[in-house]
Amino acid sequence: MIAGDHRETGKGCAEPGTGPDSTFLSTHWHALIREALFEPRSHGNVRRARLLVWYTLDESSMLSANAISKSFGDQVLFEKASFTIGPRDRIAMIGPNGSGKTTLFNILARRSQPDSGSLSIRKGTTVGFLEQDISPASQMLLLDSVLAGSTRVTGLSHRLQVIQEELAEAGAEEMDGLLSELGELQHRFEAAGGYDLEHEAMIVLGGLGFSKADFVRPVSQFSGGWLMRAE
Repeated sequence: MIAGDHRETGKGCAEPGTGPDSTFLSTHWHALIREALFEPRSHGNVRRARLLVWYTLDESSMLSANAISKSFGDQVLFEKASFTIGPRDRIAMIGPNGSGKTTLFNILARRSQPDSGSLSIRKGTTVGFLEQDISPASQMLLLDSVLAGSTRVTGLSHRLQVIQEELAEAGAEEMDGLLSELGELQHRFEAAGGYDLEHEAMIVLGGLGFSKADFVRPVSQFSGGWLMRAE
């Protein structure tokens, strides 16, 4: 749903209420925007953007929501919202505080359940979730906090670390079992893109001014300005 008087349409899009997902999002939300269709247009000296709702009908969609609803008491955040997200989609959600954006993200990440409706995620799809705020009191290491959005990779990474610590104190009887599990976890970690993810995170952090030594420092040791960069 597009709030206000935005009525422009284009190939592959539809006006609110006319597309296949006519009951879309709460009126509190301004728009669900597909990056490829957020195109600045010139109107005299003012550059404006046309906001479009894109209906993804690709059978290879990674995620599909069907008539999901969520309320807190008398406050309805969204009702019978239906949409799909394809593998090449880049989507931004815009709306005021309290309109349900974070709640929807929690549902998509399966951290919360809708009151009604269903959510379908294609097999093999990994959903990552990056917290909006990093607690300055957190003892989590900087690199780990950046990787925390990928729960599957961080879970494997944590288990790998535990096994390596156990190997340092393991007896002969335990050694074979731990080494076998270590090899299996390393294979799964690599298949999940764990090594690539860590490398990419290090490059991004380096570009933000963090040193390699900073990667293994607890988040609590950084000042507010550096925490903002980490977020």
